[in-house]
Amino acid sequence: MHAVTTRGLTVTSHTGEVLAGPVDLDLSPGTVTALVGPSGGGKSLVCRSLVGDLPAGSVRSGAATVAGAELHALDRRGWRHLRRTGIAYVGQDPGSQLAPFASVQQLLTELAHPSCPPVADLLTLVGLDPSLARRRAADLSGGQQRRIALVRALSRMTPVLVVDEPLAGLHEELRAVVAGVLTRTADANAVAVLVTAHTRGAAALFTDRIVELPTADEQPGRAAAGPPRGGGDTVLRVDGLGVTVSGHRLLEQVSFGCPAGAAVALMGPSGAGKTTLGRALTGQIRADAGHITLDDRPLPQSLRRRSRQEKSAIQLIPQNPLATLNPRHTVGDTLRRPLRRRAATGGPEQAVPDLLRRVGLPADFADRLPAALSGGQRQRVAIARALAYAPRVLVCDEITSALDPAAAAVVMDVLRFEMTERDLAVLFITHDADLAAAHCASMLYMDGGRILPLEVGETTTR
Repeated sequence: MHAVTTRGLTVTSHTGEVLAGPVDLDLSPGTVTALVGPSGGGKSLVCRSLVGDLPAGSVRSGAATVAGAELHALDRRGWRHLRRTGIAYVGQDPGSQLAPFASVQQLLTELAHPSCPPVADLLTLVGLDPSLARRRAADLSGGQQRRIALVRALSRMTPVLVVDEPLAGLHEELRAVVAGVLTRTADANAVAVLVTAHTRGAAALFTDRIVELPTADEQPGRAAAGPPRGGGDTVLRVDGLGVTVSGHRLLEQVSFGCPAGAAVALMGPSGAGKTTLGRALTGQIRADAGHITLDDRPLPQSLRRRSRQEKSAIQLIPQNPLATLNPRHTVGDTLRRPLRRRAATGGPEQAVPDLLRRVGLPADFADRLPAALSGGQRQRVAIARALAYAPRVLVCDEITSALDPAAAAVVMDVLRFEMTERDLAVLFITHDADLAAAHCASMLYMDGGRILPLEVGETTTR
């Protein structure tokens, strides 16, 4: 008997536009099935339809049975029971599923099945140090949050597990670890696992059971802006930066510079301090040592002490785009706010379509809410929002991890154009060495809160 069966599963908008599907699935206990398709192709909507978490106004049609429950027949009580005992779900933005001030220990025990392994064993399972159990979710990197959300779902020991983009934002070694955890979980506990991936190659890490969604229409983009250049004068300089959070030393003696018109890649393992550095540069976390200089002027470490111009000058695009998008605001509303703050030429109404075009999205996306977008589309909206501030420095934290190769190429072309035309300096946090080599003028490697320079082309595996 299949744990999940769908026939003609389709998700449509309130206007009747088909957003995902139709798709037929047969998920058996003890197997992993991969749903493959491009960014915006509907993978996330298919997953969310199985747990009854569709965007407002969206409609699911077709037949679907999950853990013995026919979805069309469920009332509120039935959905609650299914989500509690029948199916566990990990979305593309796992940070949004974790209470930010709860400890990892609390997160992994509050919903755990009585026969679940101890917290220390769960953390070790996904390559995390057991000492993280005392840390708050908000203090973790995006990659750490993703693995915490995964083991939190595993701790419930439900017969069905759905994980949207489980490999996003993880370096190659951790991808193999996570893939192994999911395949072993399916086999050992007779769990039916559904994962999503952008390519068949990524899906092959889990399984040869692949269901492909139709290729989405190509989105507008721009011609490539040419090879990366070495850059001009240094826009951002960091000297001896140190950060301590909740008694943990996360950054130590960090020094580097970002030149105008170029990208600097920052690589390293999950939890090395890369995201912490990005937050420190924008003032979200206050450094307790060292100095940050912007255009040869000292920059206050605290966000409260920075002027409006200084706040706009360094923009962080987080790994989880929902962190910067208000779920109640349309895309257009999200972009108009920074445009009004800086009195954009031609006014916000004229500038919004241009911003969307620059990140490869149609102008009519201005009327959509974040919940109606795929993870990759939300990421591009987050990029557009940052560009709306006309920054001097852009800190990009794994911004291509949720994108398929075609969409990632569009985004990188956007950044290259901004660097060339506006002398934008970019700090590009990534696990993708090939992407960094193709688009960045230099590389830095971070581990244990310290960084050291690497030449482009030198291995980043240590």
